[in-house]
Amino acid sequence: MSIRSLFMLICMSIIFSANAQFSISSHDYEPEIDTSPRFWQDPTGTVYEEIELIRFNKIGLWSYFRQNQADGSQVIISDRYVYCLENLEQRSSESKKEETRLYPNPVNTNLNIIHSKPMTELEVRNLNGQLIQKYNLSSKYIASINVSTYHQGVYLLTIISNQEVLSKFFVVN
Repeated sequence: MSIRSLFMLICMSIIFSANAQFSISSHDYEPEIDTSPRFWQDPTGTVYEEIELIRFNKIGLWSYFRQNQADGSQVIISDRYVYCLENLEQRSSESKKEETRLYPNPVNTNLNIIHSKPMTELEVRNLNGQLIQKYNLSSKYIASINVSTYHQGVYLLTIISNQEVLSKFFVVN
């Protein structure tokens, strides 16, 4: 008997004995439903019920917690740092706009890139993070790269402009 066969036999016997000793029927377990009230506490210490708070109104660290019904203690669930209050809706809708377009994706030969800001560099990396190719551009809004020599797979294109760095995935067939 080989070492591998012996190892597999030992593992299987451990699993079967563990199942026999620790089996729990579905009737033995009932999930606990937590109905304790939840609150938000702002940076100044003012507490709001979860359903009262429509929008954060102060900059700083907010705590989300539940009130323990047994002893009245607070159990913190999470913290959130609010750093800006102005134009939240406007910025979130702006971020949803498509500023960059890669086509065709998946690609066989040439990948076309259109970006809303002038691009200065493009970097193509594989999923291991290795740099495959780097392109220096002179503030172009439109570029095309030849990927016909790339192996089939998923790649990460990093677009560098004066204002931002943006990364998008593309697939080579």
